Amino acid sequence: MSIGCGVIDIAGQLVVRLVDSMTSDVVAQSSIVDVSWPSSVTLRVPNSQRALSDDLVVTLNVGHGVLCQSQHSQVSYTLRLIYLGVNDSSHSTVVFNQTLTRLPSPPSDVVVSCSLIDRAGLYQAMLVSSRQPDLPVAVSNVVVVSWSDYYSLSMSSLSPCHQHVVVRHTQPRCNHVVYTVRVLARQLPSNSDNNNNNNRMASDWRYVSKRSVKSSKTSVSFKCALFQQQNSVYDEYCVLLLSTASDDSVYAHRRFCTSSPSHRHTG
Repeated sequence: MSIGCGVIDIAGQLVVRLVDSMTSDVVAQSSIVDVSWPSSVTLRVPNSQRALSDDLVVTLNVGHGVLCQSQHSQVSYTLRLIYLGVNDSSHSTVVFNQTLTRLPSPPSDVVVSCSLIDRAGLYQAMLVSSRQPDLPVAVSNVVVVSWSDYYSLSMSSLSPCHQHVVVRHTQPRCNHVVYTVRVLARQLPSNSDNNNNNNRMASDWRYVSKRSVKSSKTSVSFKCALFQQQNSVYDEYCVLLLSTASDDSVYAHRRFCTSSPSHRHTG
């Protein structure tokens, strides 16, 4: 008796039984057969990548080890990209899913948008079958993702200020990614404040304003009045260039600080 190709489409331990159709008794049983996926089914990702910079290419190669498709109905495969965190022991999250109706014979590239690679750390691709989702068909190498060096931030002078303060910024261009330019301010403690209250924090920053900017943009402006109204209160301003990941974690890529006009005479 020959079992057709594609009938056995899950990994694990397999036995063949001869069953009495009248009584359902097992008349005979084979020894255990260990079933595994062919080693020719592989996933490959680059060894390194920059976050929010370039699309990630996952290469699926079936090779010559799979000669047929599953004979079970409605079988599919899911290609996942998993964020492992900053190390392997961190809690992992799935950042990308793509369903495949069959295993492609020639090598196939699946492109993961750069907007989904929004955190530094370790990522890994995995292929699973709908028939056995807990046991991967193939697992890729680990790609190490780091932040790009292509970030800059600067701000025009607050004195004199003509209508607008211009914040100039550069960042990697990635479609569908929106950054935040946030303005913070603080009042530096005076000598008398230090003498009377040693617990006061010099870095007591207050939120002033923010703007959302696309990765394709290079500048954003704030009205001068935003700063002039606060001159008697705040001594220093900082602008931050921030990105927010899919898990709502916020990353500050650059910071630029300057003294307010009213505070510059104090040095």
